[in-house]
Amino acid sequence: MQKPALPGFALSAGMLWLLVGALYKLFEGSPNDLPKIVTDMSPLGSSWETMRAAIIIELAVVGLVLAKPRLGWVFLVGALGTFLAILYPLVQEGAASCGCFGSSITVKPEKMMAIDGGLLVL
Repeated sequence: MQKPALPGFALSAGMLWLLVGALYKLFEGSPNDLPKIVTDMSPLGSSWETMRAAIIIELAVVGLVLAKPRLGWVFLVGALGTFLAILYPLVQEGAASCGCFGSSITVKPEKMMAIDGGLLVL
């Protein structure tokens, strides 16, 4: 009996989405682009340190998904759930952009919630 392809596809899609976001923040991002809720709640003190920590965590989750998918999916679900928790207040306040990909790419929080939520449902 052949294993269903959906779990592997869903894991790969979520991991690639997380990788794109992390790499974009790494090469094009600015701490000024982080949502206010993230910088306000960060225990790290500076926006630079918060952004670095976010990139490191996202890349670590990607690495874990690649190395140990049976464990990595749990952390991927946690990352997507965290993103949704960050996006919800942005939707409530009517923000024009989520800041997920910096200031040069404007993505409405509602659209990002749909993408992250869709990946989470998969």
